[in-house]
Amino acid sequence: MFGIPTLVRILKYLRDEATPHTYEDIISETLASQGNAEKALAKLVESGVVQAEGGLYRYIPTSKAEEFCQKLFALYEQVLQRPRLELLLRGILSQSAPRYFFRKATLMEMLEREGFSSQEVAQKIEEEIEMGYISQLKLVFVTKFPFSPPVYVPLGYISHFGPVPSREYEALREYSQIRGLNFLEEEYLQADYPLELAELGQEYLENEAGEILERLREEAFRQWYGLRR
Repeated sequence: MFGIPTLVRILKYLRDEATPHTYEDIISETLASQGNAEKALAKLVESGVVQAEGGLYRYIPTSKAEEFCQKLFALYEQVLQRPRLELLLRGILSQSAPRYFFRKATLMEMLEREGFSSQEVAQKIEEEIEMGYISQLKLVFVTKFPFSPPVYVPLGYISHFGPVPSREYEALREYSQIRGLNFLEEEYLQADYPLELAELGQEYLENEAGEILERLREEAFRQWYGLRR
């Protein structure tokens, strides 16, 4: 069931069973996390597709609900065939944190460790950029001491800066060389996926790529905690 959003799993379960079920039953049968299950059920109840009463949830088989289900299930029918690279890429770039740019070199390295070639990863990133799901930005770090570029760069930081004209860019590079400063160029990526696609990637990481998810959490904690000190 990995790769299918919690909302779809719960709706399919309640529709197929056709009888009321407790919250605990739903979590147990759909293997959903409590947080995702609560959000999904709230959306389904709000949309009128599911009714909540006395601690029980049941699907309401109206013509409108059936039409909704058919469209939604058709949309995700091919999800299980979705390439693993796509799910990993989208999951890594769609973590629940302040909006950020993610270091491209780190993303490439993480995906290559999963068995994908650099060419495969680069091609997939370009496809996502062309579809408008990812934006790419080159950042320059000028430092006096050795410096490791951060994995995450908060979007709020970028909003304070603008594009640098090529003449000024070259002047900065030359100045850095003369002064013996470190001049580092790094490419960063920012995701702008629809919520449904972002959730697919997030759930895939949670269920199928725990080591990657743990590393992302460690990096996020290290950076966000450091920024607040």
